Amino acid sequence: MHAGGAGSTGFEAALAEFVALRGELDEIARGQRQILILNVTAAGALFGFVLSNAVPTKLLLVAPFVSVALGLLYQQYTVHAKGVGAYIDEHVRPVIVETAGDDRLWRWQRYLTQDMYPGWRSRFAMWMAFLMLVPAVPVFGLAWMLPSLDSFWTWSVWSVGVVMVAAHVTSWFVESRGVEWI
Repeated sequence: MHAGGAGSTGFEAALAEFVALRGELDEIARGQRQILILNVTAAGALFGFVLSNAVPTKLLLVAPFVSVALGLLYQQYTVHAKGVGAYIDEHVRPVIVETAGDDRLWRWQRYLTQDMYPGWRSRFAMWMAFLMLVPAVPVFGLAWMLPSLDSFWTWSVWSVGVVMVAAHVTSWFVESRGVEWI
């Protein structure tokens, strides 16, 4: 690092911004883990109550609403994390490289996406995890509910659940095109 002068101030400012942004990414990751844990817990509780006959099977109609809401929050965290990573790569890294005079610095994100997890594998793994953890729960619940749909009200709520899950899965795939899930 430079001793004094404008370069030192720029380097320190960029480094401080990087540290703050990495902290934000840590919080995003923590939030995503909490959402997944909440989704798995809610699904387990819901199906456990239904299987034990402690509540009516129709309670499964809430599964799409809970799962899609949590899935949308998770998706928002993912989009935000991608934005933070892009900002670091496009705005903070160039200042560090210019100030330090070494372009070998801060290549971790590129290393991950180009060397460790290139191409389709990271996207495929994330898509599969997403499908198993988020929409699989309400799809299973909706399928289980089919024989119990006995009124206009239950058919209506069931139909809204189907549309919600389909729209969420579609939005996930559309938004995740070209995103490396590292």
